[in-house]
Amino acid sequence: MAASAAYGIASAATEIVVSPTSIVGSIGVVMMHVDRSEEMKMKGRKPTLIFAGAHKVDGHGFGPLSDDVRADLQRDVDTFYSRFAETVAAGRPSLTIDTIKATEARTFIGAEALANGLADRVGSFAETLSRVSASHRMPGDTTMLATTGAAEIAANSDTTAARNEGERTGATNAANRIKAILTCEEATGREPQAQHIALNTSMSVEDARGLLATFPVTNAKPATPSLAERGADVAGMSAGMTQVKPDAKASWRASLARAGAKLPPVAA
Repeated sequence: MAASAAYGIASAATEIVVSPTSIVGSIGVVMMHVDRSEEMKMKGRKPTLIFAGAHKVDGHGFGPLSDDVRADLQRDVDTFYSRFAETVAAGRPSLTIDTIKATEARTFIGAEALANGLADRVGSFAETLSRVSASHRMPGDTTMLATTGAAEIAANSDTTAARNEGERTGATNAANRIKAILTCEEATGREPQAQHIALNTSMSVEDARGLLATFPVTNAKPATPSLAERGADVAGMSAGMTQVKPDAKASWRASLARAGAKLPPVAA
């Protein structure tokens, strides 16, 4: 998209190429005035403007536009519109100020831009780059082909693909290294040291195994028992316990007493 001021910039180019869905145009000027007087009235607010210079607050939003102020603002818009049209005409010799204003600030898509003189051709970026690259060959260079731009694009694509493949290979190698260190025989009983070496160093698998072998082996039980172990523990406790219904009233009395409440004695 190159519309409004963006088209003003584009118009300075020696050639404008659009894609079939490019949007260009909108050669116009807009100004907006919002009368907020009713809104302020509903909110119970009455603004007072204190100023010097009769036209200092022309166009303020606390009341409707007077005819005189509206005419002055329209004059400003028309002035900017003329400067805008002159700028585009200077960059687009095929257009005149009158033909530019005749667009009435419409936007045009793809080939419509060509029909109205706002673009020079329809093409893709790759095609344009290839054509421009071929047109800027050095004098006497007989080896450069018209497909130089396309070749450059292909070379860049190959470089990007190679870089992406290298990153994927590196990530796979890193994951394999971490797994090899964490699951090696020397890591058994030395899990914290193995995790530190695998995740926080670049030590090779062989070096990591050698270093882990120098650490003492700990046979500490895991902090979180397995489901089977937890099931066995519960079954063991249940087997030797007699189900006793808790005394809810006694529990509440004990809690209230700890809080300092004065309770009547329990009836015998």
